[in-house]
Amino acid sequence: MIRRTEHFFSFSTIRIEFHTVQHQQITHLNHITSTRLSKMKFSISLVALFATGILASPAPKAQKCPADRVWSDCGSACPETCTSSPDRICITLCVPGCFCKKGLVLNQAGTCVPRSKC
Repeated sequence: MIRRTEHFFSFSTIRIEFHTVQHQQITHLNHITSTRLSKMKFSISLVALFATGILASPAPKAQKCPADRVWSDCGSACPETCTSSPDRICITLCVPGCFCKKGLVLNQAGTCVPRSKC
């Protein structure tokens, strides 16, 4: 009879230890999940702030330009001039401002002229 009690006690101890280990694993997984969710919430918040900043920034207003130029919200960062090569490499960057009309380039005096008149 004593042996049965010992076996039962051993089995109960193993069962309690297994339950404790299982509980610790679940607690660890909950912590990992919670940490990942916190990081995800932070990332989403940053994206939302960035998008709000872009959407909230005022668009450049069209200005009055001289007769030989036109307004563009997204003009070239490297406008063509009499001295620049038409095949030059330029960064792709939108620059708002007044730009020479199509077919014209800036001369040294700062007016837009056909390339043939440079």
